[in-house]
Amino acid sequence: MAAEIRTPRLILRPPRGEGPALVALLNDWEMIKDTAALPFPFTQRDADEWLAQDEDQMACDRILLRKAVALGESDVLIGAVDLFERDGEACLAYWIGRHHWGNGYATEAARAFLAHVFATTKIDNMRAGIFVENVASARVLEKLGFQVRGEFDIDAPERGGPRRVRRYDRARAASDPPRPAVTKLGGQSGYEG
Repeated sequence: MAAEIRTPRLILRPPRGEGPALVALLNDWEMIKDTAALPFPFTQRDADEWLAQDEDQMACDRILLRKAVALGESDVLIGAVDLFERDGEACLAYWIGRHHWGNGYATEAARAFLAHVFATTKIDNMRAGIFVENVASARVLEKLGFQVRGEFDIDAPERGGPRRVRRYDRARAASDPPRPAVTKLGGQSGYEG
């Protein structure tokens, strides 16, 4: 996989030693409350563990690809985007720090990441899930061509109790990059290498 993905305003790159920036972005209940997997409070130890994951650990956690999202001009960290596997399906997850909301960064980053995944893997379908109250993430997914496939309830005590999740799916479209002959993700969960 390419080390960096560039968009007009952003750089998607491997995470690096920016623990204090992660803590500043993620130790924010308004940001975290609509995520399913990030701990709160988010501490320096959480940041160190997130940054220390190497490719083998990410495979064990079923994270197939992670990119930090940084501003293109300054390389300041503002978020992240992940490709992970759940129940044999490829899933998209992303977050942008609250002070950077409303600028279209989530859409820009997720669109570039999705194009990269389709260009470099044989993945034909992508899944995403959001809490139904997360209207901003719903708009991002809809702009990317995801369609609602259903809703279900989960028990999320770390997010205030039972929560309703909306599932989205997106198939590879004719306008997406063609499937490559060879990929670098390996044989996890049916992803051909």
